[in-house]
Amino acid sequence: MKKTRLLNAVLLTAFLLTPGVSAARVKIALITPQSGPLAPQGDSAKLGAQLALADLKGELDKADLQVSLEVFDEQNATVAASAAKDIAADPLMLGVLGPTFSGAAMLVSEVLRPARVPMITASATANEITDRAYSNVNRLVARSDAQGAVIAQYLSDDTARRRVLVVSDNTTFGNSLADEFRDGARGKSLTILGRINGPKADFSDILDAVKSNRPDAVFFSGNPDVAINFLKALKAADISLPVVGGSTFEDPGVLRTAIGLGQELTYTTTFGTINRFSAATEFTTRYRAAFDKTPNIFSVFMYDATRTMLAALLDARARANRTPTRTQVAAAVRRVRLTDAVTGSISFNARGDRAVAPLFVMRLAKGSTFPDTLEVHLVRPSR
Repeated sequence: MKKTRLLNAVLLTAFLLTPGVSAARVKIALITPQSGPLAPQGDSAKLGAQLALADLKGELDKADLQVSLEVFDEQNATVAASAAKDIAADPLMLGVLGPTFSGAAMLVSEVLRPARVPMITASATANEITDRAYSNVNRLVARSDAQGAVIAQYLSDDTARRRVLVVSDNTTFGNSLADEFRDGARGKSLTILGRINGPKADFSDILDAVKSNRPDAVFFSGNPDVAINFLKALKAADISLPVVGGSTFEDPGVLRTAIGLGQELTYTTTFGTINRFSAATEFTTRYRAAFDKTPNIFSVFMYDATRTMLAALLDARARANRTPTRTQVAAAVRRVRLTDAVTGSISFNARGDRAVAPLFVMRLAKGSTFPDTLEVHLVRPSR
């Protein structure tokens, strides 16, 4: 489309400034899927970043900052870490947006730390990413450990689902989320009927527990492949009851399986629907005007992540009165206070977690083909 080509031309020329002005040339990197089945998600994130650069062009020009965006393909965690080495070796690189997934974010952050390159992931949720308290690592979404308490509160308020059987696949993630749900259930109107860690391959132990305890719902925590087989086992045993959990259920494979089986799911996710944000309409209008496409939630969060990084660059540039260092930009990220971001106000605590982040409760109703947003919680990091 003509508008898309025009916007890309602006970005590729890195915001050419007024002749005669000596601009500071700097780069920021975006690590996101650009190939494979997740490429559409990565493309949406890339367009969100490009729109933020275009929107802040005037401020960057005034600050004599010539900023260019370089995109790296996040094929897997190892490839992402290799890209991070190239980024760290480029002295013009002053910031990284991404990676998308927690495994890649962990490896990339270890590579970037010695080089002091600041990074903002717009989607990685693993607690360990910020638990290490690296001064250059930040995230824009809620931590994983917020999910257990939120889903426990929702079930406590839902009188039809208060007797719950807890199941974990016995992985680190599965047990951690099950523990968080257990802790969140304390003092609420919930009855935990029991917990099964590491179910049998045929899930017979869970099926027997369901038949004997007659729970209102099963809380499942674990990896998507185990979740898929568990849902199939429930169907094969002709057991129909709601299954609740965390972000595992936003996995496309899990959702496709649940839709095919007619299984009800209720789950928490850091990524809900755009229309729950008050500024979504105006953002969507500008995004469509620029790219002739409809934005999704990945576009929105990457737009806000890019705005945050650019705000830090502008702050560091103003304070240094010259091209800032990576350390100065990293410190500036922690000083950011955005009150007009699409996803809500943005600031960070000392560990790099967002001070207040949205967390969505979603439900895939039985017979439905698309999950609906039930609630949006604003959560603070637990540590």
